[in-house]
Amino acid sequence: MDLRSFHLNYEVSMMMTGGDIVQKMHAVEDAYRLECKILTEEEWSGRPWHRKYVDNAMRLTASLQ
Repeated sequence: MDLRSFHLNYEVSMMMTGGDIVQKMHAVEDAYRLECKILTEEEWSGRPWHRKYVDNAMRLTASLQ
C-alpha cells in the first residue's frame, strides 16, 4: 500500500477475507473482463483531435471533479 499512490491516483483498496466474498468479487472481475475490449496503441493514437482535447482536459481537471 502506497500513500503517494492513494493521494495521486485516488485508489480504493479493500482487504477481504473469507472464501465466499472473495469468490463473489472474482465473479464480478470476470464479468468486467467479458465486457472489456483491448485497446491497441494505433486505436488510441488514432482518436480524433476533439476526443484527445476532451481527454486531456478531463485529465487536467480530474482532481477538481
